[in-house]
Amino acid sequence: IAEELSAGVRHSTKRSYMSILNRHIRPKLADVPLPAVGPVLIQDWLRGMQAAPKYKAPLRSLLHRLYEKAMFWGLLDIERNPMDLVEIRGSSKRRKNPVILTIEQYCALLELLLEPYRTMVIVAQCLGLRVSELLGLKWKDVNFEKLTLSVRRSVVNAEVDEVKTDFSQDELPLDPDFATILRAWKRQCRETAEGWVFPSPVTGQPYHASPIQDVDRQLIRIVG
Repeated sequence: IAEELSAGVRHSTKRSYMSILNRHIRPKLADVPLPAVGPVLIQDWLRGMQAAPKYKAPLRSLLHRLYEKAMFWGLLDIERNPMDLVEIRGSSKRRKNPVILTIEQYCALLELLLEPYRTMVIVAQCLGLRVSELLGLKWKDVNFEKLTLSVRRSVVNAEVDEVKTDFSQDELPLDPDFATILRAWKRQCRETAEGWVFPSPVTGQPYHASPIQDVDRQLIRIVG
């Protein structure tokens, strides 16, 4: 089932599917007959779960996908997916407003950061990259002569994957001053066989995102 559900999806999505299956769906529903897994049961379960609506939404989405597969495999009659009737209120709302730094706060943040985190923040801020796309950069993606940078891959939990959307895979123009910052980082960056822009000094492979994001959050609280 897990292999069929994960066919054609990104590695990070596969990990998410398996986490939801093993942590929530199997413990709750493994012994429940499939015809009994209806919208009332699922909605009562989700409403009683002590979690944010945005946490519950992927769980319902995976149940929806499971029902689609069950109908595809002939385990259920082909009809309206009952998970369409399950409502999760507030799943599209933010629980708190995002922190928006002023220019002064951003510059203060840079002063607190050591390399490679300082250059990481500059690249993410100037190019609007997701952290997975930032970690997936290789030096061959950067054309210093044409002043362009191509986003070709992402890295999630040290696994190289495709970018999240087709629109993410694009060639971006580089400001000359920004290119100078990248050149300076390249001179001190550790060389690796794969040519990663931000390799871990321990493994030579891309960083895991969580420790980097934790550092950034702590410093944002300081400058904020």
